[in-house]
Amino acid sequence: IASTMASAAAATVAAPPAAAPATRLSAKEQEAVRLASSQSVPIDNPCWGGPEHHQHDLQHLLRQIDAGAFGDEGRCSRDSLVLYEDENYVAIAKPPDLRMDGPHPATVHKLLTYWYPPPSLLQKAPAEHKHGDAGPSSSSSSGGSFNAHLADQVSKLAKHSDLSDNALRPCHQLDFATSGVLLVARTRKAARVACRAFEERTTSKEYVAVVCGHVGTNLSESGGDEKRAATSLVSILPQSALSGWSDGSTERQYRKKRNNVHKKTFEGFMPAHSIFGKWKAETIKRNRLEAAASLDSATGNNELRRKRSRTGEGDVVQMGNEKSGSPTDTESTLPRPQPLLTTDEEAKLLALKWKEVKKEGMHVQTFQDMAAKFNTALSKRRQKEQDKSDDGESSNDANEKVTGEKQHLPNVFRVEGEEDDAFYIHAPLCEISGHFRVYLDESSMPSSHPFKDYYTSTPDDERKKKLDFKPSLTRCVVLWRGMYRGNPVSKVLLQPRTGRRHQLRLHLAL
Repeated sequence: IASTMASAAAATVAAPPAAAPATRLSAKEQEAVRLASSQSVPIDNPCWGGPEHHQHDLQHLLRQIDAGAFGDEGRCSRDSLVLYEDENYVAIAKPPDLRMDGPHPATVHKLLTYWYPPPSLLQKAPAEHKHGDAGPSSSSSSGGSFNAHLADQVSKLAKHSDLSDNALRPCHQLDFATSGVLLVARTRKAARVACRAFEERTTSKEYVAVVCGHVGTNLSESGGDEKRAATSLVSILPQSALSGWSDGSTERQYRKKRNNVHKKTFEGFMPAHSIFGKWKAETIKRNRLEAAASLDSATGNNELRRKRSRTGEGDVVQMGNEKSGSPTDTESTLPRPQPLLTTDEEAKLLALKWKEVKKEGMHVQTFQDMAAKFNTALSKRRQKEQDKSDDGESSNDANEKVTGEKQHLPNVFRVEGEEDDAFYIHAPLCEISGHFRVYLDESSMPSSHPFKDYYTSTPDDERKKKLDFKPSLTRCVVLWRGMYRGNPVSKVLLQPRTGRRHQLRLHLAL
């Protein structure tokens, strides 16, 4: 696994090594090599090509597809890799060692744009190259002058947004080294629908991996002593242990917590503009009630005043402790503005919207201070309530609906009622901005693991920070055990319950 990950991470250098001899390159290829040499981009060495630029660019990829490198030789490149197609979606068999997008010689983005060029790209073709077809007349760039011109134009693209009318959008991601089914939306509406489905985990993905060794999970008598010994320490949990993962509550809980930490908010948090709106509503109500009370006193309408008192309409909204400005025990209570507003200032503010208050600069700081006091008091109250709730929970209640975070799932476990060769891997993963590698939590790996330092040691400048480890779960089913080149291997079906970057590679390493 370590060697696989290392090979997948291409080194970034200031200038790629010298290309093949000039006699092997056309004028356009030499120019492409020159441009690539002037940029700092990773040098790819795909299994279907080589490190030289002309051996892993779009034209070379198209030639390999036509030669049957990823399907049946002699078939059109679209037919060999396009698995499904309608007016909304295209499902392709992504080749291995191919990046999704970016300033690389060949990417999924460039391949799809070549096959499904938008109108703006077709209009750029010289008059002698234009024809009635909506795409290339043959599968590779060598199929004619139009194909060559189109491939040349597509090769200059790096992002989907480079062409405003290019509606092709991948609905999910596949790693550089990973081959498999990739769903691509053909319209923006279709992309929104599919991306929401992936985000809400209403879709499912399956992978197949070949790993070193015979993975032993079968606890039956037919499994043999060696297999039973390998799994004697694997916990068997009830089906309820997966409830938080199957209904999506674990993921929603994590995302809500992450968003709150990022925004420094919590349930009930109110920014300054919300405090202003609430202050206006409560002030208007207070003024109305005070005016009604004054009118009742002036007219001697004691019966009406008693009726308001019984219905609660005569209660003046409490604005907080006048001395301290802190909220009272009522959750809707706001602290008083400090300094106190005059009658004229209050009347003017009541006639304005928050945008107008900010524009005029009137008492903006006042409402920001009110928001800070309100949220501080509410945060303390929420924490007290949470502490009481945590103290009242029974840690021995096995039937309670729990999430992976609360239950502290073991790293490797099985579930009652499932097949003998099925097991789960639970290990939180952490991504660090600007770093290719993804890291495992130290507690996920035993100290005796030979690669623990490699998978858990974060960069020195990140160790002092509070890292964000995302909950991650993968279901595994051993399909086959055998030998490959004299070494024992296992074929494993992987069903990720979460979609973290490099999740399967790291979970298998664990």
